[in-house]
Amino acid sequence: MSKHYDALIFGHPSRSVHFLPSGEKNSWVGGSVWYCINSALAGGNNVGAVLKYAPEDKEICDIFPLPPEDIYYRPSARTMSVGTTFLSEDKEHRRSDALRIADPFIVADIPGATADVYYVAGLMLGDCDPGVYVELSKRGPLALDVQGLLRCPDDTGEMVYRDWPEKEKYFPYVTFLKTDAAEAQVLTGLSDRYEAAKVIHGWGSKEVLISHNTGMLAYDGREFAAWPVVSRNISGRSGRGDTTMAAYITERQLRNMSDALRYATATVSLKMESPGPIKASRAEIEDYMERFLKEP
Repeated sequence: MSKHYDALIFGHPSRSVHFLPSGEKNSWVGGSVWYCINSALAGGNNVGAVLKYAPEDKEICDIFPLPPEDIYYRPSARTMSVGTTFLSEDKEHRRSDALRIADPFIVADIPGATADVYYVAGLMLGDCDPGVYVELSKRGPLALDVQGLLRCPDDTGEMVYRDWPEKEKYFPYVTFLKTDAAEAQVLTGLSDRYEAAKVIHGWGSKEVLISHNTGMLAYDGREFAAWPVVSRNISGRSGRGDTTMAAYITERQLRNMSDALRYATATVSLKMESPGPIKASRAEIEDYMERFLKEP
């Protein structure tokens, strides 16, 4: 009998290299899927992961706090590797380069396991065949990060942001669509997050989440929800959007849109106070939420 999860998350682990304004260089294995899994687990969820990387890097699975039976490994000719150069101390301005590109997820990679929500945590255009979105949407709610649709390696390897011409074809398959404010502007041409959310929702996604360094916004076609980021420092800025989305889509199975976004904003606010993925328990997140994100 196949297993059932609160969330089944697809992603390429990445050998990440960060170049800081100070000249310091940090290297580790991580990637969007790493932040997402830790965020969903922090909420007390039962999580499965579909991971794709090169067989010679089999030790990569050791960084994921999941039992072996909950990791569905898929081989790739190469393991993803992304370099990020931070151009400002607040880490809001950065350049990313594709150092190595892994094979894309295809429909045959989808395991028999079922889930309350399926999340494709993409890193760049081409790391997932769009047929996967269609197939997953038949099985349950699909969550998607547009980072995996808009970041495109150019001839030098630098990942530049370009609009995705197939958005209106595939967005109707998406229940939860996440973008940051800059990506929303690439998609819509609009700098106003509220107006951008309306346009993106009009292309077919059921709920749109837009992240920003000042706060998180969600829209379901009827009303908006918004909560401010309240981090007391930003030493853990990397992984902000991934952490938010994983917390939101799992909590959304239990709560209304505003309450789920409040919990997700508390999760990412706390996560940003320490480098790496969220390490707190659900009780610690809820305590933080009650102290710093009070109901209006």
